[in-house]
Amino acid sequence: MGDITRLRQVLINLISNAIKFTETGSIEVSVTICKNSDINHSSAANPDEIQFSIKDTGIGIPRDRLERLFKAFSQVNSSITRQYGGTGLGLAICKQLCELMGGRIWVETELNAGSTFYFTIAASVIPEESAGASAVFSQQEIPKAIESPQVEQLAFRSQELFSLPTSSSPFPDLHKLRILLTEDNLVNQKIALKQLKNLGYSADIANNGKEALQLLEKIPYDLILMDCQMPILDGLETTKQIHRCQESSFASGRRPVVIAMTANAMKQDKQMCLDAGMDDYLSKPVMKENLAATLEYWGSVIFKAKEIAATEQKVSTTDVGSVELPIDWERLHQLSENNPEFELELLQIFVEDIQPRLEVIKIAIAARDFEQLALQGHQIKGASANMGVTTMHLAAEKLEQLAIDQECRGTINLILELEDFIKRIQEFLIRSQ
Repeated sequence: MGDITRLRQVLINLISNAIKFTETGSIEVSVTICKNSDINHSSAANPDEIQFSIKDTGIGIPRDRLERLFKAFSQVNSSITRQYGGTGLGLAICKQLCELMGGRIWVETELNAGSTFYFTIAASVIPEESAGASAVFSQQEIPKAIESPQVEQLAFRSQELFSLPTSSSPFPDLHKLRILLTEDNLVNQKIALKQLKNLGYSADIANNGKEALQLLEKIPYDLILMDCQMPILDGLETTKQIHRCQESSFASGRRPVVIAMTANAMKQDKQMCLDAGMDDYLSKPVMKENLAATLEYWGSVIFKAKEIAATEQKVSTTDVGSVELPIDWERLHQLSENNPEFELELLQIFVEDIQPRLEVIKIAIAARDFEQLALQGHQIKGASANMGVTTMHLAAEKLEQLAIDQECRGTINLILELEDFIKRIQEFLIRSQ
């Protein structure tokens, strides 16, 4: 029993490094269990120690560099980054994750002969009769993206660690809907957030229509749950203003779906909402079953529209200035003095710098380390502004402010948004090679 997400992240990081630094030879992954000798069986209070090892026949590490190996932004030498990529944050992240799981990490190495990375975690061991069979995995099965380091206490088997998620739904990302709850009543906010959480969704909060409009300029929300009666700017007028805006004014590049929530259940009230431009209607008190059905329907509509848009926007050329990316190309052209090769190099360095910072941010969120969260958010904000990646700059600015306010709510959505931007830039770089 343990934290499958953190364990997966450490394993994938170490195995990826082994693959990256091993041109010929082999990579061996093994695990041993050191049983707790004080009791007949382990428990949450008296866990066993589980030791993992990842052995490769790669380039090895000079012994005089081992001391700084697990420190952030540290590489064996300056040529490593250029030859193999990365900034050296990976092992620092692994060290923190191992310690969070009650373990440690170390390495045994011989230059030009290979390295063996060891790490341990403290966890209760499932009896053999219920543990299931071990699984052999291939490199193709390793997930390309690592989930957020949130605690998942699901008994895990080896085949779970390297399996890609599957779903019977034609739209497996429905629960990744970016939702904005626009509601001024604190009790109603609490209830709605609880219902959404129980259904597998999350949402940000806007206390009135004015706040909602401001957020829509910065964050690409897919759907708004809109209360009709609010101070400053009510739901009906807010929806009318949303329809007056050009789609390009929204951070998502499209108008979000608006679903009304109101205590007035009369037929004429529903028609008033639809006339204002709202797409659907939920009567208060909102029943969880009705909310689930509404989100499932509109989620399918939203993701189908995204698929169609993605198909229509496929790029047949690698010309830098012709690709739809969240980048101020004029700014980038000025930086590079209209040198496309330099622009691609800048974007590659930008991606390699931001990716490990996002992993550090995930750890900081899990540990409620607001100082680290603010630092990394500030760094991403500055780099994004300098590169002209405007939408990332705005998201990072929001993340930094949440950290300053010591507020975790909304940070996960911002991380997903930043990861999406980086993924799009990566896809562009791959097409441009």
